[in-house]
Amino acid sequence: MASRTCDLVERVHPVHQFDLDALLRYASSHVHTFSRSPSKFSISQFGLGRSNPMFLLEASSSTSVKRYVLWKKPPGKLLESAHAVKREFQVIEAFGIHTQVPISKVFCLCTDSSVIGTPFYIMEFLDGRIFLDPVLPV
Repeated sequence: MASRTCDLVERVHPVHQFDLDALLRYASSHVHTFSRSPSKFSISQFGLGRSNPMFLLEASSSTSVKRYVLWKKPPGKLLESAHAVKREFQVIEAFGIHTQVPISKVFCLCTDSSVIGTPFYIMEFLDGRIFLDPVLPV
């Protein structure tokens, strides 16, 4: 059974909350399609992230709403090699540049944990189907 991407968002879990103003400043200066001063900026959490939490960012202006996905490391003490968001970013970026594989665009990678508490990257949001059951019907 599949669900629509937007049907799987929920409020941000308290353990994953971070400074929205810092994120807004960072996204405004590092994501070329992000509004420099959105009239509304909101964040919700996808309820299906397995190891790295993922979030839906929505930036509204008077004429449009733009959506993005933010992937970040989970909070807390982690092994250095665990939750390699930098590697994920590099693989997705390479697929987008060097192959014909259809994949969401990645916009920026932030390795500075002082921005929202952990490294993260921001990518294009595409609404689609998510298969929650790993057994696909025949």
